[in-house]
Amino acid sequence: MTFSRSEQAIRQSNQQRSENPGANEFWPAPFWFTGRFVFLLIVSIVALMWIAFILHDLVRVFGPVDFPMWVSLFGDSRPIEWLQWFLLVIITVLAGFLSGKLTGRPARFFLLIAFSAALIFVEDSSDLRYMLYLEYSSAAFGSEIAGWGTRIVSDLTFSLAIMILPAYTLIRYGGAISHCSVPRNFMLAGFGLYALAAVLSALRHVDGFYHDLGVRIDAWLMFGRWPSSLHVPPDMTYFHVVDAFLKENLEVLGAACFLGMVLSYAWLHRNAPNRPPAPGIDASPGLLRVDGRTAFLAIASFVAVTWLLVLVFDLIQIIGPLDRPVWEQVFHNNRPAEWVQWSTLLIGAVLSANLAARLHGDAARFFFVMAFALALIFFEDASDLRHVLFYEYWTPRFGDDISGIPTRVVSDTIYFGAIALVPIFAVLRYWLAVWPVESTRRYLVTGFIFFALAGGLSAIRHLGDLYINIGAWMDANLFASRWPYPDWMSEDRAHFYVMDSFMEETFETLGAACLLAMVLSFASYWRTSRESSASPPLDPPR
Repeated sequence: MTFSRSEQAIRQSNQQRSENPGANEFWPAPFWFTGRFVFLLIVSIVALMWIAFILHDLVRVFGPVDFPMWVSLFGDSRPIEWLQWFLLVIITVLAGFLSGKLTGRPARFFLLIAFSAALIFVEDSSDLRYMLYLEYSSAAFGSEIAGWGTRIVSDLTFSLAIMILPAYTLIRYGGAISHCSVPRNFMLAGFGLYALAAVLSALRHVDGFYHDLGVRIDAWLMFGRWPSSLHVPPDMTYFHVVDAFLKENLEVLGAACFLGMVLSYAWLHRNAPNRPPAPGIDASPGLLRVDGRTAFLAIASFVAVTWLLVLVFDLIQIIGPLDRPVWEQVFHNNRPAEWVQWSTLLIGAVLSANLAARLHGDAARFFFVMAFALALIFFEDASDLRHVLFYEYWTPRFGDDISGIPTRVVSDTIYFGAIALVPIFAVLRYWLAVWPVESTRRYLVTGFIFFALAGGLSAIRHLGDLYINIGAWMDANLFASRWPYPDWMSEDRAHFYVMDSFMEETFETLGAACLLAMVLSFASYWRTSRESSASPPLDPPR
């Protein structure tokens, strides 16, 4: 029997795949780079920031400093922090993906590294630390705990809690990669840098500690030329030497080390002789085996219970009016509703990346892109980058409106649109890989609807008094004009938060639940396919 040239090529490709099961594995583009290259690239970016800072603030090549470069580069929610957040998002996804390619202790190590990076991201990008102190520690213990300042104890406890998972990961599973010198060195350097940054964060409110340390750093390393700024109170100038300059540099270099560790180990694994194929869906972690419907119902039940509490205590008021309404304690910024949403998004991002590593073809690409989409949605919700961009860049350049449209509406629409491009691309490019699976399709569509509602409404919320008017209508027609609010809040602001906090957080939490269920439902489908067939298709039937 003779074959055409194309048929021979197909037969040869099939034979190579049968001889090497790992030949058709999906490895996304970020894994093409070595850990050393990426680390040096990040260090180069940080070095350019240092050069700009030294020339402008210390050498003062442009004359006296009116607005220091360190305020623009190293302050809160400034470029060096954006770089760290970007790296942590990448680490969360890539470490989750790499764990799906491995087995045993290395797989557990990188899965926990993914969750550790997500936790560090939560700590650094949100106001959770301050909120826990203000709402719980200070309210429960006053100004002191056993002679120590409550803020000091609260910060120390929070830093230790964040570092528990990374420390456990290092102690319990760090030996799994210790035989590889480059990943091991990156691992130890990354943990060391983040541990030092965590200690500094815990001690930031010890009386005079940051100020005294900042004075010494200025004297020893900067020749006493650290410039003050009109935007920073005089007594806080040296505080920011440590808080903005030293700590942010430690954290971004720590993130660079962790990313270098992930990429260097992946490079070694991919190029190892006689490397076994990826373990497949049947060896997936326990979280990926949870039923999608169960996960969705659990999160939806939380939303239902919180709505019931609002109904009973805020609207019906069975025990009378509360000083602080339930909705303000549960649905406001950095409150339990957001904690649940953040946890759901981060778990979904890690599991989506892990699932992508176990699949092939367009299905693998879809879930890899969706892992970034989930991480970016969390990034948008937890950080204040959107507000910084508006106040620091849009308003000074364009004023209060652009062609008659409020500048805030334009900036928010562009920001949300940029975030939405990632999941939209995943659906438009790879939808055929998941659409035939009914449960996955249902959760995908519903999740997109919820987030489209939340993002679309949030983007135009400053269009006149839109949110205030909608909130007032809902209060009058749905809540019988019984929507409560604390003494420090105006009625208009309370009506604004009907939409901004209560409804938006509900939409986002349910949307996050749907997207997590989407990942889990497809994992269940794929696992069932493997159990019912010795050779399941690379993609679902179309």
